[in-house]
Amino acid sequence: MPSATDVINAWLRSEQPAVIFDFNGTLSNDEHILFDIFSDLFTRHLGWAMTADEYRDQLLGRSDREIVERAVQLHGVGARNEVDELLKLRKSAYKERVAEEHPIDHSTVQVVNYLVDNGIPMAIVTGAQRDDVLAVLQSSSVGGVFGVLIA
Repeated sequence: MPSATDVINAWLRSEQPAVIFDFNGTLSNDEHILFDIFSDLFTRHLGWAMTADEYRDQLLGRSDREIVERAVQLHGVGARNEVDELLKLRKSAYKERVAEEHPIDHSTVQVVNYLVDNGIPMAIVTGAQRDDVLAVLQSSSVGGVFGVLIA
C-alpha cells in the first residue's frame, strides 16, 4: 500500500491536480455553531433541551430541513409552518453567528493559500445551504479563491 506521501506526490504530478472541499466540519469549522443554534431553537420553540450526544447520534449529517422535521416530529406540534419558521430562524441565526465568530480556522486558511500559491484549482461541493456557505466565504480572506461552488 502506498504511503500518504506517495499518494500526494503522485497527485501533484498528475495532469491537473485539484482540491474539492466539503464545507461544514471540513473547510468551515462550524459544527459547534450549528449545534448551538439548533439547541437554542429547540429549547425555545419546542421545549426540548437537546444534548450534544442526541445531536451527534440522531441529527448530525442530515440536511437542515431533515434535522428540524425530526425535532418537530419528536418534540413539537408538527405543523409544516413550524418547520418553515424554525428553518428561517436557523438561517438568520447562522448568518449572525458566523459574522461574529468566523469558522474558517487560521490553519485552514494557510492550506488554502498554499494551494492558491501553487496554482491548484479548488471547489466546494457540499450539502450545506448555499446562503450559509456564501455568508462564511464573504467574510473570509480566502472566500474568493474557489472556482466552483456546488451547494
